[in-house]
Amino acid sequence: MQSFSRGWSFLKQAWQMAVKDKDLIKPSIMALFAGFIVSIIFIPLMVGAGFLTGGDNSLVGQVALFMLNRDTTAERDVTIAWQSPTPSKVLACQTLTGRDLKALNTFDQPSNVAPRILDAPQASSSMTFRLPAGSYTVAHLATSN
Repeated sequence: MQSFSRGWSFLKQAWQMAVKDKDLIKPSIMALFAGFIVSIIFIPLMVGAGFLTGGDNSLVGQVALFMLNRDTTAERDVTIAWQSPTPSKVLACQTLTGRDLKALNTFDQPSNVAPRILDAPQASSSMTFRLPAGSYTVAHLATSN
């Protein structure tokens, strides 16, 4: 309780100093207004640039879904129920899996650990992915607005 009263006392003294000496708080107020003006100018430009770079390379309207199957002995089904936005197309679906979870790539075996394409379900409001045992899977989906 004592620390609370000391903090309150400090705030009262700081406020009294700011009221007595108007030049003390001017730089803070000017910085606040400058930041506000810069935000007003640049945020719409950045949002507009995001929408103008449309096409397949645009990140607007895309979702990456990461799924992990910790079960090392059996496949697992994962059902995703989408509310909004709803996927309209599966752009890619890849998985990393193998019998040896501590496997790694070497100069002799450079593709020992490599992603492989996983059959993805049809894009819809409810999608069920069948994940291999001990796997890490990513689905890249386009969404409809």
